[in-house]
Amino acid sequence: MSLSQDLNNIRDRINELFGVLTRQNDFDSSVTEDDLYHFIGSDYEEYYKHKWFKDGVYGQRKLTSLNIGAFFFTFTWFYYRNMRTWGNLVMFAGILLIMKFELSVGLLICVFSGFFGNDLYYRFCVNCIKKIKNKHPNMHAEEHKMQLVNAPEGKPSILKVMMLRDLIVLAVMLLAFYWYLNFGR
Repeated sequence: MSLSQDLNNIRDRINELFGVLTRQNDFDSSVTEDDLYHFIGSDYEEYYKHKWFKDGVYGQRKLTSLNIGAFFFTFTWFYYRNMRTWGNLVMFAGILLIMKFELSVGLLICVFSGFFGNDLYYRFCVNCIKKIKNKHPNMHAEEHKMQLVNAPEGKPSILKVMMLRDLIVLAVMLLAFYWYLNFGR
């Protein structure tokens, strides 16, 4: 059995025991399945539809589902999915937990990101779609579709991940330089 199957089995057992991790009708009815598809692209049909909705049926929301990318790459995954606020929060919470306690406590951040990243991404997408709809309320269906297709928030951003990587490298270099000036001589 693979790690993914093991983690999915654990999630299913939690769902069976508590019965609260599947939510019915936890979505805004003004956001349609087509809106999600046009906003996210082919990733919706290939991946997120089955992660967000029980048995892939629109309208039966799941609270948790495992996202391996979010589990292993935590804040970088949030940046990749254009959720900068969550990326910053997870990054700083991880740094504080690791500094205050120890490295193994940082695993909590990985578990949180892995099991709740998909749900947070769903909420992010719905909020972005609602903003687009509210910004242009009298738009025709085809124009609305084009706004969703062209929205930069819906597509993954490698550029933002690379910029984040560069900022982290710069921060490490500055810290190393500071350490050298104050303690290295």
